Amino acid sequence: MPDIAYLDIIGGVSGDMLISAILDAGLDKTELESELAKIVPGQFHLKATNTTRGSISATHVDVVLGDDADQRMGWQEFEDCIEASNLPDTDRAKIRSVFECLRAAEAQAHGTPEGKSHLHELGTLDTLIDIAGAVIGMRILGIDTLHASSLPASTGMSSSSHGKNASIAPATMAIIQNASIPLRISGHNQPVGEAITPTGAAIIATLAKFSPSNMSIETIGYGAGTRNTDTPPTVIGLCGGQSISES
Repeated sequence: MPDIAYLDIIGGVSGDMLISAILDAGLDKTELESELAKIVPGQFHLKATNTTRGSISATHVDVVLGDDADQRMGWQEFEDCIEASNLPDTDRAKIRSVFECLRAAEAQAHGTPEGKSHLHELGTLDTLIDIAGAVIGMRILGIDTLHASSLPASTGMSSSSHGKNASIAPATMAIIQNASIPLRISGHNQPVGEAITPTGAAIIATLAKFSPSNMSIETIGYGAGTRNTDTPPTVIGLCGGQSISES
């Protein structure tokens, strides 16, 4: 079983891309859904499909919610789900840390006290599933240490409920700044539009390291984003394996 993993952030990162890559690397979807049910209120399932982004074969996951699922959630509802869950304490602590990262960034971006910012797109059950799914998936795969590449800066604009925005949203930029995440700011084939979501950035900032390491590769998975672009492909790679000590 792998004990270390490397995330190759090719064309951006989001919560659903991370879950997609984890499943593509070999995690059983039914097992992940079973563990997610310990924290997610209401009925849901993960719809995984095989697809391509550019020339890369990948998995894409959609979250399908049941009629009884309350899709809108606030900071307190997220915390209540974490507190009431039957997940291991380590999972709960990591999930809570990701939400704390997200909450601090939203407050910084919008100039509001922590926990008082309006969540808009982030205030959904999808956000809980994305964050919990990434944490749980890494644990089931046996990943103790996660390393990641730098994040690709994108160009152009994006749209949200706040209106027109920079392609890297202010909350996302705050996460990158606060966690000192390396950002690729030049080069060919930079993504256009929003390539890094606040949720994806918060998960990476909380769980990943950006320091050099060595590993042997045992499993490889690719997770596709919703948008189908190939400059660069909207995909993230996950390599799992064994850590190698430097001699």
